Amino acid sequence: MRSEVALAIAGMAIVMYLTRIGGFWLVGRLSPTPRVTRIIEQLGGVTLVALTAPSVVNAGTPGIIAAIVAALTAWRTGNLLVAMLLAMGVIRILRQMLL
Repeated sequence: MRSEVALAIAGMAIVMYLTRIGGFWLVGRLSPTPRVTRIIEQLGGVTLVALTAPSVVNAGTPGIIAAIVAALTAWRTGNLLVAMLLAMGVIRILRQMLL
């Protein structure tokens, strides 16, 4: 490997490390407001929706129905494992019926 490439990679690694450390240092010095705390608490759910929504839409009607079943089951029972298993069963049955 050429020395310029190694130097560029090392420089990028140092900048990334300093960025992370700076972020941790800054967060340690700040006290979040109640609004910011609520936003941070919701990030997990928002991220999950952002990751699964394209797959649900791509699956078509069976995927949308299964997602609704999963959401309702999770809401009513509070058990995500049961919700996912039920949704997987629903999408399997609907795909068999529609194909």
